[in-house]
Amino acid sequence: MKTFVLLAGIAAVRIAFASAATLALGSCALIYPDDPSNLSVGTVIDDKSTALLAQKQIEESSPELEAAHIVVTSYDGVVLIAGQVSSEAQKTAAADAIKNVRTIKRIHNELELAGATSYLARANDGTLTTSVKARLVADNNVHADHIKVVTENGVVYLMGLVSRSESEAAVEVARNVYGVQRVVTLFEYLPSG
Repeated sequence: MKTFVLLAGIAAVRIAFASAATLALGSCALIYPDDPSNLSVGTVIDDKSTALLAQKQIEESSPELEAAHIVVTSYDGVVLIAGQVSSEAQKTAAADAIKNVRTIKRIHNELELAGATSYLARANDGTLTTSVKARLVADNNVHADHIKVVTENGVVYLMGLVSRSESEAAVEVARNVYGVQRVVTLFEYLPSG
């Protein structure tokens, strides 16, 4: 009985958190409704679902890909596949496994041909992501809520819908975080004007 109550409590907390996150994400679009770089709540949810579906399809496509270290992220239908695989064939197979997902506009296959990173390296990647995000929030030239930051093996990937000047500012911020090996931009650009 105690286990059931505990699980019910955890489920209630998750529902409350998801509701709060949805409201927070939607508030950006409500505050600046004419800003074309604001994603709707539906798009944010679609991105999360797309990333989960793509990750599952890649892992189920072959035992080798299931055993590889692969991270899938989506922003406004643009998908990043990062991590490490042991062959060029596996790299190609990962992208092929998700090419027919209807919610994907474009796939960036950034898989490296290497052994999987250690847990220490992954923890460092998490620290780098947090540092880059914090500096983006503090920078007045960037709308940090329009940029998704993913770090894999010291390489920082920046995704989002931004102006060219925001892109340049974001790259400069990320490049100056200690420990970042390289910055890769996967931005979609707003029309100038």
